[in-house]
Amino acid sequence: VMQVIREAQEEQERNPMTTDELVAEFKELAREGGERAKQLGITEEDIDTIIREERHKRKTTNRS
Repeated sequence: VMQVIREAQEEQERNPMTTDELVAEFKELAREGGERAKQLGITEEDIDTIIREERHKRKTTNRS
């Protein structure tokens, strides 16, 4: 994961995105995420619970 982040940072330094490109990318990611959530049957009401449960799992796992 860290390698992917580094590669993305290097790409951004070499070829910075404009504000319009960033907004367009954000909208596309939000659209894709919405479609995936719909496929999985996740509603807006489920999001807080999912985040809370995932954070609890990670916190518990890191203590082991």
